[in-house]
Amino acid sequence: MIALLLATIIFLPIWLPVGCICSPVWVPVIFIVSMMKKNKPVINSDEDSARNELERTLREQVKIEEESVREAYKDLEGDDKFEKARNFNRW
Repeated sequence: MIALLLATIIFLPIWLPVGCICSPVWVPVIFIVSMMKKNKPVINSDEDSARNELERTLREQVKIEEESVREAYKDLEGDDKFEKARNFNRW
């Protein structure tokens, strides 16, 4: 009886933390936390759609302006001058 009490006093501080850490209760918790870390929350989709819409609008405006510049250069001196100016002013 004394040996059992002594063994409990000695081994309980060692096995209690190990039992708590390796407990089957922690397995789903660790799994859920790891899945949450892998699946990062998506940025607000409204912000993404607004950003994409703005980028698309800006690209369309640049294309329209480029076409108008191309037409102006064609009217003045031909297509070669436009290509030279376009390559020179690459931004």
